[in-house]
Formats: sequence, C-alpha cells, structure tokens
Amino acid sequence: PSTLTLIAGASGTVTAPAGTICTATDVDARFTTTPATVTLLVPTGPNATQTATVVNTYKPFRSLTVTKTVVYPEDWTALPTDQAAFQFTVVCNGVAVTGSPFTLSNSGSVSVAVPIGQTCSVTEAAAPNFTTTSVPASTTAILMDVNKTAAFTNTRTTGTLLVTKTAIGDNGTFQVNVDCGTGHTFNAAISTTGGTGTASFGPIPVGVSCAVTEAKQTGWTQTVGPKAAVVIAAGSNPVAFTNVRDTGDLVVTKTAIGGTDTFSFSIACGESSVTRSITTGGTGSTSVVGIPTGTSCTVTETAPPTGWSLTSVTGPAEASGASLTFTTAASGNIVAFVNTRDSGTARITKTVDGGSGTFAFSVTCGTLVKTVTVTIVAPATSAFVDVADLPTGSCVVEETAHPVGYNGAVSQTIIIAKGATANVGFRNDRQIDLAVVKANTGPFVTDSGALYTIDVTNNGPASETHAVVTDVVPAGLTFVSATGTGWSCTTALPTVTCVNDSVVAAGGVYPTITLAVTITGAAGTPITNKAVVAGAGIDIDLTNNESSVTRTPTAVTVLGTVVTAPLTTVARLTTIAPVVLAAQPVTPSALPKTGASSRVLLALALGLLAFGLGAIEFTNARQIRRIKSAKRP
Repeated sequence: PSTLTLIAGASGTVTAPAGTICTATDVDARFTTTPATVTLLVPTGPNATQTATVVNTYKPFRSLTVTKTVVYPEDWTALPTDQAAFQFTVVCNGVAVTGSPFTLSNSGSVSVAVPIGQTCSVTEAAAPNFTTTSVPASTTAILMDVNKTAAFTNTRTTGTLLVTKTAIGDNGTFQVNVDCGTGHTFNAAISTTGGTGTASFGPIPVGVSCAVTEAKQTGWTQTVGPKAAVVIAAGSNPVAFTNVRDTGDLVVTKTAIGGTDTFSFSIACGESSVTRSITTGGTGSTSVVGIPTGTSCTVTETAPPTGWSLTSVTGPAEASGASLTFTTAASGNIVAFVNTRDSGTARITKTVDGGSGTFAFSVTCGTLVKTVTVTIVAPATSAFVDVADLPTGSCVVEETAHPVGYNGAVSQTIIIAKGATANVGFRNDRQIDLAVVKANTGPFVTDSGALYTIDVTNNGPASETHAVVTDVVPAGLTFVSATGTGWSCTTALPTVTCVNDSVVAAGGVYPTITLAVTITGAAGTPITNKAVVAGAGIDIDLTNNESSVTRTPTAVTVLGTVVTAPLTTVARLTTIAPVVLAAQPVTPSALPKTGASSRVLLALALGLLAFGLGAIEFTNARQIRRIKSAKRP
C-alpha cells in the first residue's frame, strides 16, 4: 500500500523492490512532521526488513495568513493619487494579535501565529476608489483549527464614458477622441441612424479627467458639446454632442426669350428627387431648400415645350446637354437655364388699287401680339413690312386699321417655321361711288349736229385716281368728237372711251365731257345714247354708274313767218360760222301770208340751209328768237 494509518507507537509494513527509495511522512496539519527516508537493500535473509520511523510533534499554534491583491482595469496602473498601502486589523478571541494593524501593498502578505482553536476576524480599512472582496467572503469568524488564509482583493473603482451623438438634418459618421492622460487615449467613430448614435469608453478609473473632443466633420456644424474635461465618476458618465447638417438652397432659374410657357425640371440630390416647373415669359425661378452641403445634385430640364430651344445651362459646374451635376455648397447653388422661342418672320405685303395711306396690322401668336404698319405712297401700289421674332406655330394676322375710303381685309392664319419667312398678302381697294349723268338739250334734227354732256361725280368715301367713261355711239348718230379737260378720249367706233387719271377727292366733280355727234337717223325714230362710268376703286353703288338719253330726231322745217328785218340783219347771220337754227315744227297752214320782203328773207334762209349754214327760227313778232352755234361735219 502507498498509505498507512497508524496510531502512535504502531507500525506497518510496505513491501517494495530492493533499491527503492521510500519516504514516509505525516500530513496531519496539527503536527510538525519529521519524514523518514530509506533505501531498500538487497535482503540478506528471508523476509529481511528495514525500518523508517516518522516523528510527529504536536503543534500548539496555527498560522493565519492575510494576502493583498490590487486589480486595475486593463492597461491601467496605479494613479498618483491612488492609495498604495492597505491596512488590516487581526483580532482573535477579542484580542488584537501582535503587530496589528498590518499594512499591505499590492501582492503583499502577512502571517500571524494564532493559538489553535481560537476564532479570529480580519478587517480592512476603507480604501477610497477601490472595491474590496475577500476569500473567505466573511472574514469575521475564522476558526483557527488549522492554518488559514484570508485573501483580500481590491479592485479599482471605474466608470464608463457614454458619448451620445445627435445629428440634425441628415445622418453621418463622426470621429470622437477621448484623452484621459498619457497612454490612455481612445478613438471611436459614431454613425447615426435616425439622427442618433452612441459610443461607450471604459472602464476608466474614477477621478480620471478625460477631455472629449469631436473632429471637425465637413458639412456639419457642432452646436452642443462638452465645455470642459469630464472627471470620471462611478457608473455611466454621459457626454452629448449635437451637430446640425450644413445645408444650402438650390435655386433653378428659367429665362424665356420670345414668349411665355411652362418648363419642367427634374432635380435629384443624393437619394431624393423632385420635379418642379416654372411658368414665365421672362425670368422665373424655383427652389429646393435645406439640401445638405456636399450632396451631389443633378438638375435636368426635361424636353422643352414644342417650339422652344435650350440656349444655355450655367451653374457651379460644367453642363452636359440639358443637365448639370454639381456638389452643393452653403451658398451659390444656382443653376440657370435659358430657352429661346423658335422663331421666324412674317412678311406682310399690302396691295392697293391706288392712293396713299397707312395700314395697321396685328400679329397674334398665342399670347404674343405685335403691331406694325405699312405705308403706301402713290404712285406705288404695294409695300411690305417684315415682323421678326415670331414664335413658331400658328399666328393670326389681322388688319386693324386702314385709311378712310378703303375696304377692310379678312384676317389670315399663317404658320411660322423656325428661321423661315412666311408671306401673307392683303389687298385693299378704295371704296368709291362714281355717278354719271348724261344730258342732251336743244334741237335734235336729222342731218344736223347734236351735243351730249357727260358729267361724272365721285360720291366717295375714297378719292378716285382713275375714271373711265365709255360711250357706245348708237345707230342714228355719227361720232364727231369727244373732249373734256383732263380727259383723254380714244375711239374704237362705235365705242368712245375717255380716261381721266386725275385725283378727285370724295365729293369732287370731274370736268364735263362734251360728245359731238351728227344725227343721221330718220326723223321720228328714237335714239338712245348711254354713257357708263367705272373707276379703279370698288364702286359701292352701281345703280348710278350709267346714264342714258333718248331723243327722237325731227325733220328740217322752215317756218312760214316772214319778218321785215333789214337785209343787213340777214347779211350778218350769213357771216357766222356754220350754225344750227332750231326749227319749230309747224303746219303749212300756220304760215302767215306776208309781203315781198318776207318772201325774200325766206328764200335766203332756204338758200343758207341748202349750203349747210343752218336754219333760222322766226317769231310772229318778226324777231330772231334764238341762235345756237354748232359745228357740222
């Protein structure tokens, strides 16, 4: 066996091979043991034995050992202000042992001899900033039946530093530095979610002063943070930072040149996007406020309205087509778009039939209205004006005013094409009312001459610049001549045409036209002669544009009345250029019976008539009543 249980004075035997070294000892803590060691020899005889005697001396005292262990957080050592030694008091059966109280430092120990069977207590004086634990947990009733140990562990009291980050306006990541003295610097990145984030630092021994700072974060402004270092206390030590996101306002401006319309834009900043529109006929704008600085924004003008071209895009960066991408700053985030209305030109041509005047026009293209005038100066009959910068598409051209006397013109719709000229013409005719009156008075005797008068009046409302009178000489009349001041008369018989290019104002009268003819028709057969007038303008009343005269020729009749006028009177008559003496129709029975002198005068008159000199009408009062001169062919 390897163990034996023996009472005092007793022995036991252990068999082992020769040459074995055997040590016998006693493990009873109440005794001081003197072990015995023997080396077994080769036996010299049967069952030879060797003796090893173990001596046990009874112990009257027991040992009480007190140990001290000091624990600091990882990587921390004792601080200059920390307590270096710890005091213990050992009392056994109410009496402090010799040397108590004892002072122990970290890893130190002390042992005291205590009479066996006593009860001892071990207490440690309070140690600031340390938490004390012991083994056994209760050191106030230690029975010294055997050697005992009281182990005290002092753990440095610590706290934690809790940094809370509040981010307003966006989420971000922030670098926080904690400096608690040489060799004790901590760094952490705090990322916020939903605007908040935290980081914990520790354990840190209480009483330590820690400076907590935050690195400058581009695009953020710190509004809340610790003003001084934080002295760590037990538990959690909160520190709060608040950062507000730096923002800028994005302004999109639109300049519309040449018209009014609505323009649409797509604005994408980071993960957010909005659409906006601007309606303007000059310069308008729209804004997106509170965009975090440093955000990438792209502003794009969607397809311009029909008829518009994008002219330019300017802003904080280089534009690409209709888009501009830039990084927002606190200010200066202005993107400007310029659109020019696609345009063309309208050429308005005004034609008149004569006269001078100014004509006004309006050109309406949607909401755009332009007004222009065209002036015509005689003898020109047309003129034009170009109206530029008209928006493409449909436009209405309307004549809004014209001189008095001209008829109006119907409005017209034209299509304006980009860079092209659309032609539109208007014609205005003067409104006139020419009236003609034809007259014939006096004898109308066959084979004799007759005169017609033709009078033309312009009743207005416009002046007339070109009047034409046409007279078709009927059968029974032979054309002799047509004259009148300002009139140019030509013949293509039987038609006689007289033209007057004088300007006659409204209400004016043209000079009289005199038409001389020879009556060749048979007596008693009516002859109708008609004159027709026309002008260059639009005649608003055609009922007075022609006038007719109907006369019935009479035969040559010699009156039977004889006068006693001296022959010198008759002689004077013969000296007048060919004359026509009006004949009064009478019956032969009405002729008076006269003397010889009357018969002589009658014979002379008949002779004059035979020679084409004319006829003489006499009254019963023996007077010459009337003589009218006329040319004969």
